[in-house]
Amino acid sequence: MIVETSATESFTDPVRHEDGLLTPDTDGTGRLRLTGLPAGQQVHHRVTLEGDDGSTSEAVTGVIRTAPSAAGDIRLQWSGDTAGQGYGINPDIGGMRIFDTMAARDPHLFLHSGDVVYADGPLKESVTLPDGRVWRNTVSEAKSAVAQTLDQYRGQYAYNLTDDNYRRFNSSVAQIVQWDDHETVNNWYPGEVLDLDAFTEKNVDVLAQRAFQAYHEWLPVEPAEAVDGRVYRKIGYCSTSSSSTCAPTRTRTGPTREPPARFSVQRRRTG
Repeated sequence: MIVETSATESFTDPVRHEDGLLTPDTDGTGRLRLTGLPAGQQVHHRVTLEGDDGSTSEAVTGVIRTAPSAAGDIRLQWSGDTAGQGYGINPDIGGMRIFDTMAARDPHLFLHSGDVVYADGPLKESVTLPDGRVWRNTVSEAKSAVAQTLDQYRGQYAYNLTDDNYRRFNSSVAQIVQWDDHETVNNWYPGEVLDLDAFTEKNVDVLAQRAFQAYHEWLPVEPAEAVDGRVYRKIGYCSTSSSSTCAPTRTRTGPTREPPARFSVQRRRTG
C-alpha cells in the first residue's frame, strides 16, 4: 500500500509513504500512520496498491484537515448508529444521504459515538413503514443474517462502504470512532451465554473476539494499543485546547455488566 500526501490537489511534489502487503490474514485491509504533517492545514492524500509484479491499482484520493496547533473555532459533528434497526442502504433515495449532507457542512472532525455497524441486525430487502410506504434495502450476504463468523463480522464494515455517500465522507473528514455494543451483539457483556435462536454460537466471548478483530481491521486503529482488551485515550485537538477523554459509550455497574471499551481514531494525523 502506497500513500502519497500533498498540499495541493494536483499532487505537486508529493510525499510518499509505504506500508506492508495487504493479505487475506487481515481481509485485504491495512493501516498506515502518518506523522509530521503540517498542523491546521488541508492535506490531500492518494492511495495506491502495488502488486509483486509492479502493477498498480486505480488511485483513491481524498483530503483531510489536520488538527490545529493553536486555539480557534472548529466545526464538530457527532452521531452514531450506522445502518441499524433494519434500515440499511436504500437505493431509491440515493443511499445514506446523511453523510453527503454532513460532508457539505465541511466539519473539522466527526465523532462517531459507536454502533459503527449493526452486526446483530440483519437486513431484509424491504420494510413496510407505518404509513404504508416501503423502505427498500440493498442486502449483502453478510447482512442477511446475524454475524457470528469472522467473515460475517468483516462483511458488516464492507457493506457500509458500498455506499457512495459514506465513502466520500470517509475520504474527506477526520474521525474519532468509538465502540459500543452492536459491533458484537446488543447489550453484551463478558462471559455471557446467549439465549437467542438466531445464534448457533452462544458464547459471547468468542463472538466478541471475532468482532474485535474485524473492527480493528476495518478501522484505522492499532489493536496493539489496547490494554487488557480495552482502548482508552485522552485526546487534545490542539496544543492549547482542552483535552477530551474517549471512553466506552456503555458503562454499567456490577461485575458482570461492563463490556470492555474499544476505541478508534479514523484518519489519525499528528502534526
